[in-house]
Amino acid sequence: MQPTCPVPGGAPVGATASVLRRFRFPTERRRDFVPLMILTVASIVGTALAPVLRHEGLLIAMLSPRLVFLGMAAQHTSIVPFVLLASLRLCIADPFHYRLGRAYGPAILGRLGFIGRALTRFGSRSAIVIAAVTLRPIGRHLMWAGTKGINPILVTVADVTSTVAYCIAVKTGVSLLPI
Repeated sequence: MQPTCPVPGGAPVGATASVLRRFRFPTERRRDFVPLMILTVASIVGTALAPVLRHEGLLIAMLSPRLVFLGMAAQHTSIVPFVLLASLRLCIADPFHYRLGRAYGPAILGRLGFIGRALTRFGSRSAIVIAAVTLRPIGRHLMWAGTKGINPILVTVADVTSTVAYCIAVKTGVSLLPI
């Protein structure tokens, strides 16, 4: 069985190599993907362990911040710790997405399928990109902001404020449910 992690001094082998070759990124830049791969594995593990950890909502939400798990965590956590921890977990990958957009430019969006290709053609105005980040701070929009070279402080402010507002909305919504 071949290892799927990079071999010291060599190129990665196995499944990791096939994924990285598919995107054809230079070997020296492939390390930019490692933090996102780690977070993806944590999310998969959190989702897989959800039935076992069903009484540990905050732990599941920190591993895999999906809405259902955030709702479970919000039920049993007071607002301040919930908003702080959930916002942190939701924002932790965002600088890496922005950095990928900055490093690879519009070519990386073209590899994200139809929506990514549409973003490369759709307007270059910073206001549109910041509006997208504010309304839905997901990796694709943060990469788009990086490709446009928008000020990282402006992107960070839009990202963090909208994520905090989202976490407050989740906590408020769960608090209003008759459970």
